[in-house]
Amino acid sequence: MNAIDDKARKLILRQAAAEARRMAGKRGAKVADKFVRQYYQIVSTTDLTERGAARLAGDALAMLELSGRRKPGQIIVDVCDPGGSNEGSSTIHSVVHILSDDMPFLLDSSSAEMTRLGHTVHLIIHPVFRTRRDKTGKLMDFFAGKAPGIGVQNESMMSITINRQGDPARIKEIEKGLKSVLNDVYAAVEDWQAMRGKVQDMIGEFKLRNSEGAVADIAEAQDFLQWAYDDHFTFLGYREYNFAGPGLGAKARIDPGSGLGILRNPKR
Repeated sequence: MNAIDDKARKLILRQAAAEARRMAGKRGAKVADKFVRQYYQIVSTTDLTERGAARLAGDALAMLELSGRRKPGQIIVDVCDPGGSNEGSSTIHSVVHILSDDMPFLLDSSSAEMTRLGHTVHLIIHPVFRTRRDKTGKLMDFFAGKAPGIGVQNESMMSITINRQGDPARIKEIEKGLKSVLNDVYAAVEDWQAMRGKVQDMIGEFKLRNSEGAVADIAEAQDFLQWAYDDHFTFLGYREYNFAGPGLGAKARIDPGSGLGILRNPKR
């Protein structure tokens, strides 16, 4: 970052923070200032200056309000207009705010879902906040960085700028689609080690199995599973099936208690 770029960045952030303090009022000014500066910490100067102080302040304060209360594991999705209608800053864009636990695949999964739904993504802002909440999920404080501390958790606060959405049905579709996708991400990440454990068990079974002339086939299967286990494959779901009936007429039936990851639900 050159001196000119750094000067422009400091100026627009100072203006956005001032606007946020004004919008938040005397009581919330200090928290608003802190949140805005942290929220845009890794956003490029070009993206900041293109949006202006009012939009930056409105978008950040919308996320701050949304994060006011959240429990661990909860996914919150909200579609709004940046700046808020009361600020006279209505634009041709809408902003999708997503608040969740921080974990892998959130950004790629959310972006892919927006594309699947036919929306053009203009900008993604994805800071990770360290937060401290009380037992009810009320936000008590937030900090920069990722390393967790006592009573502190890492939270993803993502905003995706898309074309303006005025149809309530389309807004509901976005919120429903993102929650469904991110629930899958949660399930896959939470069960990742358990799925790796299942693969390791299968590798061990192959090593003990009597080949009875199928040495090459078993070795190939074992090598593939070892390759997948060695971090060359992303495990999303696991499920076991029981086969009932004789020979080619046997039918596969799901073992309802075996599902992991996105296959936890036996109806899926």
